[in-house]
Amino acid sequence: MPGLALLGAAPAIMAAAPGCGDSGSDPATTTQSSKLADDPLPPCAEGAYRLEQPGTISATAAVTGGAAVHMLSGEPCRLHTAVRFASRDCGGEPAKVRNNPDRLIIDRRLDPHDIVFRGWQWRNWRGADSKFSFTVALGRQTRTFRVPRPPRCESKGQPSSLGRFG
Repeated sequence: MPGLALLGAAPAIMAAAPGCGDSGSDPATTTQSSKLADDPLPPCAEGAYRLEQPGTISATAAVTGGAAVHMLSGEPCRLHTAVRFASRDCGGEPAKVRNNPDRLIIDRRLDPHDIVFRGWQWRNWRGADSKFSFTVALGRQTRTFRVPRPPRCESKGQPSSLGRFG
């Protein structure tokens, strides 16, 4: 697909689960540093891109969700912004899952028609079979989508976790 810029390679969705259960919800932060740190490009205005959620995929061991940033402007610019992602319970509160909510920085050049994707996998839920949603936010743009069902418990001694890919 022309213009598609992945920030890494996606792991197999059906991979074995590392654990399940409830754990703390400390947000993790990482930076995707641009190789163009000295690039004199202007910063991307909020209207130069659109946040979309490509949907969820529910496998037995993991539920995946993501964020796609579509470049709308005809001029290159530098996107330097935080993306926030959370698994939420039916009351809108963050689910008790390790690394939930999560926040990361995207710092890269965007050219016309570029798409930047970032994904998350929720694994190993030991709690009740309840309703959940994923929420992704970028600047003032927020998208919420329903999680078809929580992931199954694969290892009772390990916590439930939210991990990144893409």
